[in-house]
Amino acid sequence: MNDLVKSVSGKIVVSSKDVADKFERLHRHVLRDIKNLNCSSEFRESNFELSSYIQSKTKSYHVLR
Repeated sequence: MNDLVKSVSGKIVVSSKDVADKFERLHRHVLRDIKNLNCSSEFRESNFELSSYIQSKTKSYHVLR
């Protein structure tokens, strides 16, 4: 599973889009499941960071990492 893990600014991160692709799930379902984790908001905020990317120069997408 090392192809999922990346180092960004000295932090080890995994993109929610990459997780969805790897496990053949819809990205929106991965985002939904992260949002609905049974954990404190402090944990969620310190472990999941909103990011975005542009695909095909026309659409902007949000991911959690």
